[in-house]
Amino acid sequence: MRDWTQKEDAAYFVQTYADRILRICIAYGLSKEDGLDICQNIYIKLFQKNISFTDIEQEQSYIRKMAVNACKDIRKSWHFRKKLPIDTSIPLPYPDGEYEKTEVLEILRNLPIKYRETLYFCCIEGLSAEETATLLGTSVSCIRKRLTRARTMLKIEMGDLYATE
Repeated sequence: MRDWTQKEDAAYFVQTYADRILRICIAYGLSKEDGLDICQNIYIKLFQKNISFTDIEQEQSYIRKMAVNACKDIRKSWHFRKKLPIDTSIPLPYPDGEYEKTEVLEILRNLPIKYRETLYFCCIEGLSAEETATLLGTSVSCIRKRLTRARTMLKIEMGDLYATE
């Protein structure tokens, strides 16, 4: 299907997958720079191995899985565990309209990673529980249970957040 050695394929990769890969990285709590590095590394691997896919779904799931694995590798690294994110050490003022959005993002960031990644793939990416289970290497019932627990956690946190209004 794709050669991954042509300039057109590089443009196709960036247009089709760069945004998805960055979103996956952000869902894993990584910075934009980490996401860009992962995106570049995935393309380099595709270029070097010259992998071909039978259909677009196989291509998408393979690249998505590569991104998830790369995110997990970075999160396990010594460098990631020891660094302090700059946004936690310097509070920035927010415009009035965006304050609520940042509170919701903070609630999502504070969820344990297994719930955050499940919410991301099922609710934001629109994958089914079966597809998410395959991607994350777990059972479908586990994904459904994580979704239920994540929604409960969000409901509790969001209830506290908006109870005063």
